[in-house]
Order: sequence, then structure tokens, then C-alpha cells
Amino acid sequence: MGRSGQGDLQNSRGRTRTCDPFNAKMALLGTILLLEIWPMVTLIRWRILIHRGATVDTQPAQAFACIREIQAVLVVLMVFAATALARGVFL
Repeated sequence: MGRSGQGDLQNSRGRTRTCDPFNAKMALLGTILLLEIWPMVTLIRWRILIHRGATVDTQPAQAFACIREIQAVLVVLMVFAATALARGVFL
């Protein structure tokens, strides 16, 4: 079996099948990036407000901490998916 592209495997007959650990890793990365949009936009707005001398409503900070913990778990799962991909698990 030879590798052809990212996350695809080519069997001896030339057929390509997807690699589940690779797809899982990319799905986890996409989820992490989607979870980061709201905190990133809010923190940018806070920085602009602070620069202007206005007060900042820090009410969403607790939600950001929760999102950060979820992202940390997803990063650990990404490491497991990358390890599975490197070792050829589920192939």
C-alpha cells in the first residue's frame, strides 16, 4: 500500500479509501477553530474599547474559560488521532 495525498490510502488495485484518523483530526481542528471565533472577536472588541478608554463588560469571560477547557480536550484528542494516523491504526 502506498500513500497518495493527505489522508488517503491507495490499495494494491489503485483504489483510494479515506483515512479515518486523518478525517477525525481535521474535524477536531475545525471544531477548535469554530469554537475560537466568538472569544477572538470579543477580545478584539475589548481591546478596541480599552484603547478608547471605555469600560469593558467581562461577563462572557466565564464562558471563554469553559470554551478554553473544551478546546484543550479537543487538542488532546487531536494528538491521539495524529498518533493513530502515524501508527496506521484503523487502516
